Amino acid sequence: MSVLLLGDLHFGQTKSEKWTEDNQKLLMDDVYSYCKLNKITRIIQAGDFFDNRKALKHTTLNFVRQDIVAKFNELGIVWDVIVGNHDMFYKTNVQPNACDEVLGHYDTFTIHNKPNTIIVDGLKIDMIPWICEDNQDEVMEFISKSTSAVCIGHFELSGFKYNQSIPSNGGSANFLDKYHKVISGHFHTRSNNGTVFYIGTPFHLDFNDADDPRGFSVLDTETLELDFIDSGYRHYTKVKYNEVKDKGIDFTNMRVRLYTDCEDDNFKMFAADIADIADKLDIVYNTDVDINWANGEEEIDLEDTRSLVLNTIDGLEITKSDKQFITKAYDNLYIKASE
Repeated sequence: MSVLLLGDLHFGQTKSEKWTEDNQKLLMDDVYSYCKLNKITRIIQAGDFFDNRKALKHTTLNFVRQDIVAKFNELGIVWDVIVGNHDMFYKTNVQPNACDEVLGHYDTFTIHNKPNTIIVDGLKIDMIPWICEDNQDEVMEFISKSTSAVCIGHFELSGFKYNQSIPSNGGSANFLDKYHKVISGHFHTRSNNGTVFYIGTPFHLDFNDADDPRGFSVLDTETLELDFIDSGYRHYTKVKYNEVKDKGIDFTNMRVRLYTDCEDDNFKMFAADIADIADKLDIVYNTDVDINWANGEEEIDLEDTRSLVLNTIDGLEITKSDKQFITKAYDNLYIKASE
C-alpha cells in the first residue's frame, strides 16, 4: 500500500496573499490527481498545516474548507495531520492549536496532538507532534516503549539543512535510533542521513527556496521505500543576467531575482520583458541594492544577508572557534525568527 506524505503546507503564508494561495492550489490539485490515478486513500501531513500561530484569515479558512477538505472528501481520502510549531498558539504547549480547531471536527481528519501509533496496512507508524516544554517527557517515554518500525514527526534535529543555505542547529537524532525509518517535516528543503528523512515543503515559500525542487513523497508500507515526486513548479528563482540573457527562459507568473553587473540598454529591455510576465522582479546590482519592479510587499532575502554576514565574520581578527560560535548564533536567530 502507498501512503502520500506532505511536508509543511503553511496555508495562510505571506498574509494569505492570492498569488501564494493560487500556487498552493496548483500543487494540491496535482496531489488530488495523483491520489485519484494511483488509488491512494491516505495522506499523512508532517506538521505546520497552517502558517500563522496567532491568526488565520477568512480567505485561508475558506480555501482549506473548499479546496482541501471538500475536494479530497470526493475521493474518500483520510488525513493524518501532525501538529507542528506553526500550528500552535503557544510555543511551549501543543494546545490550543489550529489543526484541532479548524480540522478536528471533520470525520476524515485525525489530528495528532499527542504521540500515538497508527497502523497502515499492518505497518506500525508512530506519530509525534512538535516537541516542546509541555510534552517532552511524554514523547520521550512513548518513544522508549515503542515497537514501531517507522516514525513520522515534526522534529528539529542537527546535521540536516534548514533551507538550502543554512544548516540545522537542533538536538541530536540519537533518541530516534530505534526506528528503521524516520520521516519529518519542519525543515523546508529535503535532506537525509540514511535513516532520518526531511521531506521538505511541497512548494516554494520565499526566495530562500528559489530553484529548489519541490513536491511530495510516497511511502511504500511493504518495502518502506520513500519516493519523491517532483511537482515541476518553480515559483521563485534567482538568475544571473549574463547566464540567462540568451536562453529564452519563461518566467511567467514567477518571482524573479535578477543579478547583474551592468545596466546597458540590452539589460533594460531584458528586465522589462521579464517584468511584463513575472509576478515580481527584483534586480540586484553588484552594489547589493534591490529594486522592486512589480507590486507587492518588499522582502528581505535572508540567504543573501547571510552571505554578507559570513563574509564580515570571516574578516574579523578572531579565532576560528569564535567565528564558528558567531555563525551558529546568527543561524539560530534566523531559524527562531522564522518560527
